[in-house]
Amino acid sequence: MDLHRDLHRGHDDLARVRTSFLKLARLNHTTRAYLRSTEVTRPDARWNWHDHWIIVPIGNADDERRLLLDLWDDACRQHGLTPSSYAQRSTTDSAITYILKPREGSGEGSLRDVLARAARGDADAVDDWIEWDRWRQAHPRVRFRHTMFAATATKAETSTTVPRDQYTVAVSDSDLGRMSLLAALGVTSKRQQASILGVNPSTIARRRRHLPAPRPGLIPFRVSA
Repeated sequence: MDLHRDLHRGHDDLARVRTSFLKLARLNHTTRAYLRSTEVTRPDARWNWHDHWIIVPIGNADDERRLLLDLWDDACRQHGLTPSSYAQRSTTDSAITYILKPREGSGEGSLRDVLARAARGDADAVDDWIEWDRWRQAHPRVRFRHTMFAATATKAETSTTVPRDQYTVAVSDSDLGRMSLLAALGVTSKRQQASILGVNPSTIARRRRHLPAPRPGLIPFRVSA
């Protein structure tokens, strides 16, 4: 999607495209589950708002990948924007780890990179970080969101366990994301999840206590600040 010099315009453009894409793709009918996160980077002296998606399709993965790329391109063009997207097949664990990185991101052009360069005295990076920080403070309701949807409810989703304080527990979003996606795929028992994730069943039981209360049709998934 188009890069912008204006942070707010880039954010709003992405939100409009995402809304149109979800209407076109109807992911709640065509997928077993999907996970989305939002990131902003700073390449070529412009801001790049973009989404990362993990999609577990009901149908053929290659066919669905081509279709969803076409639908994203259509959504961009509906708003007069130049599409920029790509997709690949990936193992679930590595994909979740990638898109659930800290909200400052990682790598060249990430907010983390901008801050590191500013700390080393890079004047352009200082200006970029100040611009980002002012925008963030002026728009406190805007968050980097991790959104996960499961097309069908699972046994794990119907648990009546009350979660602990979501912002003080030592359980990472990546760990909870892996558990949530396994539940969407029907792997719901503590023993099964423990075997796949390489931990003890007691660890799975502890992590489950930190998942938010479920909502109908949604896998419980914590969003950290």
